[in-house]
Amino acid sequence: MKLDNFIHKKWMIRAIRLASLGRGFTSPNPLVGAVILDKKGKLISEGFHQKSGMPHAEAMAFNNLKDDPSGGTLYVNLEPCCHRGKTPPCVDRIISSGINKVFVSIKDPDLRVAGKGIRLLENAGIEVNLGLCEKESLELNKSFIYRNLNGCSYGVLKWAMSIDGRVGLKNGESKWITTEKSRSLVHKLRADFDAIIIGGNTLRKDNPILTTRGLKKIEPLRVVFTRTLDLPIKAKLWDTELSNTLIVYDSSTANEGYLKRIPNNVL
Repeated sequence: MKLDNFIHKKWMIRAIRLASLGRGFTSPNPLVGAVILDKKGKLISEGFHQKSGMPHAEAMAFNNLKDDPSGGTLYVNLEPCCHRGKTPPCVDRIISSGINKVFVSIKDPDLRVAGKGIRLLENAGIEVNLGLCEKESLELNKSFIYRNLNGCSYGVLKWAMSIDGRVGLKNGESKWITTEKSRSLVHKLRADFDAIIIGGNTLRKDNPILTTRGLKKIEPLRVVFTRTLDLPIKAKLWDTELSNTLIVYDSSTANEGYLKRIPNNVL
C-alpha cells in the first residue's frame, strides 16, 4: 500500500510541476497539469494549461496521447472543469476516453465547478481520489483560489529593509539596499501577478520601470496611487511600449490641473 501511495504521489508531483510551466501566462485561469497512464501504469501522455484561451491541461494531454487510455489513470492537480467557456468541458473528454481512475489534488473553488466535475466523473462510473498533494496544489494556485473564495484579488506586499528596519537613507542618496540576486527574484515574483502597484512618492523618489525584465511576455499593468497627482513630468512609467500604466487618484485632494503633465497614452 505504501508503495502505491509513493507511485501516486510521484505522478501528481509531476502534474504539479507541469502546471507550474504556465506560471505568469494563464491568468485569470489556474495553473493546471495533467498526466495520463495506461492500464499497465505506463506514462502515455501529459500536458499543461499554457495560456488563457488555449486548451486546458487535460485536453492537451489527450491531444498528445501515444496509446489507448482505456482503463488507465489520470492525475490532475485541480478538479476538471464541467462548464463550457473558451474551451469545451474537460469532464466530457475524460468520460469518453475510457479512463477508469482519476486522482484530483484539490476541488476547483470556481462555483461553476466546485465539486460538480468530480460528481459527473463518479456518476459515469469513474473512481475519483481527492486530496493527493493537497498542500502543494493549494500553494501553486493560491491567487486563483483566493480570488474565487473572497471575490477580490490576491496581493503581496513587498519591500526591502535593512537589519535595523530601514528602507533607505533620510537624505535620499541610497539607491539599493538589495543585491542583484534579490532584485532578480523580485522580477520573477512580478511575473506571477497581473499588476504592480506603487504610491506617488515611490515614483517621485525612485523613478522605477516596474517590469519583469522580459520574464513575462505581456508585462503586468503598472499602477500608481496618488492623492495629489503631483507626479514627475518625466518618468519611466510614462513609456508604455513595455507595459501599460494606470494612474489612480483621489479627486477630493488631487489637483487635476496636474493631469496635463501626464502623457495621453497613460490610463
